[in-house]
Amino acid sequence: MNLDTFLQIMNVSRDLTVDEILDMFIIYLRKSRKDMDYYKDESIEKTLQRHEKELQDFIVSIFGKPIPEHNIYREVASGDTIEDRPVIQEVLSLIEEDRVKGVVCIEIERLARGNTMDQGIIAQAFQYSNTKIITPMKIYNLDNEDDLSYFEDGLYQARKYLKYTKRILARGRLRSVKDGKYVGSVLPYGYNKQKIPNEKGYVLVENESESKVVKLLADLFLNGLNTTYTVKENEIISDIAKLFGTHKKDIITCNLDLKVDQEIRLTVNSKSLPYKIKENDTLESIAANYNIDINNIHIPHNFFKPGENIKIILNDMRATNIAHYLNYLKIKPRKSKEWTANMVRNILQGYTIYGYLTWDRRKTTKTLVNGHIVKKNPNNDDFTLVRGKHEAILGEDIKQQIEAKFLSNRLKTVPDNKEMKNPLLGLVVCGYCGNNMTRRPYYLRKDAKPTAKRIYDIDKPKLRLLLREHKGNYSLNDIARALHVSKNSVDHWFSSNDEKFCIPHADKWEDLKKLLNIETNEFDKAITTIEESITPPHTDTLMCSRPRCKCVSSELELVEDKILKSLKIIMSEYKNYVNNYEEAVKKEICTNKEMIEAIDHEIDKIKSQIEKACELVETGAYTQDLFIKRTNTLNEQLETLLNQKTELSKSKDRTKDLYSKKKAIPILEDVISKYSKDMTAEEKNALLSTIIKQVIYKKEKGGRYLKENFSLKIILLSF
Repeated sequence: MNLDTFLQIMNVSRDLTVDEILDMFIIYLRKSRKDMDYYKDESIEKTLQRHEKELQDFIVSIFGKPIPEHNIYREVASGDTIEDRPVIQEVLSLIEEDRVKGVVCIEIERLARGNTMDQGIIAQAFQYSNTKIITPMKIYNLDNEDDLSYFEDGLYQARKYLKYTKRILARGRLRSVKDGKYVGSVLPYGYNKQKIPNEKGYVLVENESESKVVKLLADLFLNGLNTTYTVKENEIISDIAKLFGTHKKDIITCNLDLKVDQEIRLTVNSKSLPYKIKENDTLESIAANYNIDINNIHIPHNFFKPGENIKIILNDMRATNIAHYLNYLKIKPRKSKEWTANMVRNILQGYTIYGYLTWDRRKTTKTLVNGHIVKKNPNNDDFTLVRGKHEAILGEDIKQQIEAKFLSNRLKTVPDNKEMKNPLLGLVVCGYCGNNMTRRPYYLRKDAKPTAKRIYDIDKPKLRLLLREHKGNYSLNDIARALHVSKNSVDHWFSSNDEKFCIPHADKWEDLKKLLNIETNEFDKAITTIEESITPPHTDTLMCSRPRCKCVSSELELVEDKILKSLKIIMSEYKNYVNNYEEAVKKEICTNKEMIEAIDHEIDKIKSQIEKACELVETGAYTQDLFIKRTNTLNEQLETLLNQKTELSKSKDRTKDLYSKKKAIPILEDVISKYSKDMTAEEKNALLSTIIKQVIYKKEKGGRYLKENFSLKIILLSF
């Protein structure tokens, strides 16, 4: 095809320069299933390079020059739908502009061969924007009925081939699994894989170091832990308990026999009493003898001395305890920095370590939520379970014991009918370690006792001023002695600021009034009317799922409210951006495009100078030292130009940014208008998932007055 014919088909003026014409076309590259069939061992990058060369050769044969680099779009991500392919989304946004006349690709199937909806989106985008599809074999004008029919038929056949290929591959994988071969891409913990000699497929082989860890997990889970630990400098009991993921009373209980005759304190009837530890004492026996709660036994923080060897006995090791212990032993998991309870559970509840293989245990399902397709990977009860060719790390009897223990634990903690309680499930991650933030529920304790509380509101500032006005010449000690209360309590009654101020005791109010000659009865009812009630549990919090992460938790409702407020701010900023800066962005893009062209010209010039320097050294005109000096200078200039071009090329992201903001505004409006506290957690989560990709949460300090001392970075979905 010659240049005149090409320009006539593309309806482009012959008066433009070649560079101006080439800037009207973009190249789209993507590896398909067909490439995988014929070039199995070829990487995605290698395939795209091969396609790019073929397409650029085609363009050079017409124009004598290739399409510039900033107009080449490479799809590295794999996916059957437009939603899974960010580069094709960017291409579709670009063809809405009048400047793009055509998209060059190796074949039309590279654009879309997913479902019918995606094919329709592609066809409409090219048809209504009057953009041509250029392949080495044919130029498609979707305004032409024949071309549109040929295009749709081509995509239909490609989709048919894709579905057929997937079905054949899935059938082959299932057959291999049933034969005991391993077909997964991620190796299970405890195993490597090796090629089966003289046969297709792979089989799992035991990884010696990891299999030892698996056996240790099973032993700890079933038999518990009995070891010793050397106390370090400045280490207190709670530090040791935290290290092993247990409570400090468990550490104290198994070491009381080491501390016979050591003095501790007991709180009995509101009085602090000394107590010397006797032989065979336990915390339970001490509490029973004095008829007190275990929490009223006060063990000093420095109960254990540095260098002292203490016993660690944990008879009932759970997944969290095991994860803490493995981290203490400095045993590293395969990928993560530290072990977590979920890792331990997944290994022990898996089937591979017991000699089995599974297929479709977590089957991908698609559901339509608010007009968007949402993919989920729930547990599938109807999965394939077969005996593998590999050797089991743990025997069948151990498998049954572990299953029985997990079942007994589950019956205690997991309700029969589960429902989503966290509206932010899967959306919020920790800003320090990257783990998901999870909901921590709080429940009313079974042994919760009622506490006395005032039932009427009190004007605290007014009461504080009244007390300070009538204090007269009395000192705090005088008032404390007269009313038989502590000086600390009196100090709070006459505090100089509202935050420290406390309301006087109900049973001392009349005596205090009499002492200070307070005649008003305004506060009598509010101060003296007391009602006993059980304090409700703490509101649910959002906490990092990684053990010992420095991230501080916050109340779930506060995080939820702040996310909603942030979405309102983002929507306002997006509207302002679209309304006021669209023209400025377009102007900046045009300017950057001219600068990129100038830089490309300089890059070509420097490359030719480097080639010429190579020729001169070959002919002897340049000495070796002169050649090195000259090429170093040219390479530095080339690197500077390439860096400048990279920065300027980001302007095409501004076009995508503008398009994305326009698409996001109506979705943001929809989410904000519909979001209500009356919605269920599942409904809230589904609504937020239509706009939010991820929320990064950070909080370093906690406390009563630092409840909202956390930061959120909201990342929206790409549109």
